Amino acid sequence: MNFFRRWLFNRSRFVFRYWNGHRITLADPMVLWRSLQQNEDFREEDFKLMKVDALRDNLIGKVAGIVRQVFSLKTPEDAGLTELECLDLLKAFMAYSGFQKKSGDLTQTLHPLTEATALEDSMPEPSTNDDSESI
Repeated sequence: MNFFRRWLFNRSRFVFRYWNGHRITLADPMVLWRSLQQNEDFREEDFKLMKVDALRDNLIGKVAGIVRQVFSLKTPEDAGLTELECLDLLKAFMAYSGFQKKSGDLTQTLHPLTEATALEDSMPEPSTNDDSESI
């Protein structure tokens, strides 16, 4: 039983925790990310367009609806989150997942196909020249 408790409450696990309006919920961030990317209405450009006054209200409602679908949230009338709370949740998830550029825009840092290549390019080549001293 102690093993199960330690495993369940281990803080080093990569599990996203969020408030759903009723309680703290745990979710696999990769499952959430795939669900978000597979939602045909989700566009990362919508965050940039929210700065335009004429588009803001419609986009906030649209993005909040997507967040409710992906995170299985209810509306405030059913003890869920408000639209602004949904946007805050999405921002927190993006920051947690590491898909946020340093500029603050909510976009993925690297495209999935180029991430592996970029990591390989940044790795130093092993040296065959051993200049270290043995003890």
